Amino acid sequence: MGRKPKDGFISACRSRQIARAKLEKVLGYDLPKFIIVVHHKDGNPFNNDLENLGVMYRKDHSKLHTDQYRQWEREHPLEKLSVELEEAVRNLNNLLN
Repeated sequence: MGRKPKDGFISACRSRQIARAKLEKVLGYDLPKFIIVVHHKDGNPFNNDLENLGVMYRKDHSKLHTDQYRQWEREHPLEKLSVELEEAVRNLNNLLN
């Protein structure tokens, strides 16, 4: 599927294009880009196994990930992250000194 990048890595965006092309080949027709998205069930955009791919309406896909983000926000309040970051910086400084 195209040339291998010079650095040997495929971007997440390119991997999503590969996933879409793979599904379209299996289905035998193109999926409408502005309506249908290819969803990676495990959340890993580099896992393009057919069992991990599904199709969703774009609006439903956006809602799914917005809901997931909001849940993550509730579980990781900004104040807690700030304290964890300060602690990590202190630990790093202690290692370097």
